[in-house]
Amino acid sequence: MKHKITVQPYDYTCGDGCCSEYNEIWCLNDKEIYRGPQKEEAILNILTELGIKAEILFLVSDDGEEVAGFDNFD
Repeated sequence: MKHKITVQPYDYTCGDGCCSEYNEIWCLNDKEIYRGPQKEEAILNILTELGIKAEILFLVSDDGEEVAGFDNFD
């Protein structure tokens, strides 16, 4: 099965203009899955929606040591 993932920017400014927000809306097959700034969280939410368990690791480039990671293992 082929899936469609869309990423759309959005911005919001409050009525008096004192605060604003810029983020992205991530959709899977036209269903909103995530709204916010964290790409890692968006990707994991999409994988979770597809029934896929995964983790995203951030590595130190020199030696491959794990610095941080995110997963959807509940």
